[in-house]
Amino acid sequence: MGGFFAAWLGSELGCPFVAINPASNPAVSLRKHIGAFKSYSGAQCVLKKETVDVYNSLPFRMDGNGFVAIDMGDKIIDPQQTLRLVGNNLPVVTFPDGSHRFDHMPQLAAVIRSIFFNPSASKNVTPTMTT
Repeated sequence: MGGFFAAWLGSELGCPFVAINPASNPAVSLRKHIGAFKSYSGAQCVLKKETVDVYNSLPFRMDGNGFVAIDMGDKIIDPQQTLRLVGNNLPVVTFPDGSHRFDHMPQLAAVIRSIFFNPSASKNVTPTMTT
């Protein structure tokens, strides 16, 4: 949900953002997880239908000064669906293989540095596909 909220808050507040493997429609994608489950840390949790329904009022924002980073091997959030949804609305950088936990952080850090922290770079630099 971090990628979803990075895009939503960044767009809402006008802040630069990077949405990593974002859930583009959590009101739909979280439905299959309603009920009891174990978190990554092993804690017992419960996801309620009411919690999932709240996301109907929070659309995935595709505006603002940010971009989307996708590991194409993500088995949790369909990378192709994210690419179709984002389309030409936001710049996208993709990495081959990887996972939902995002396995290309050093490479992404280099992209972020070149876009947001390089004083000679244009503010409107569009990330390109990275391998």
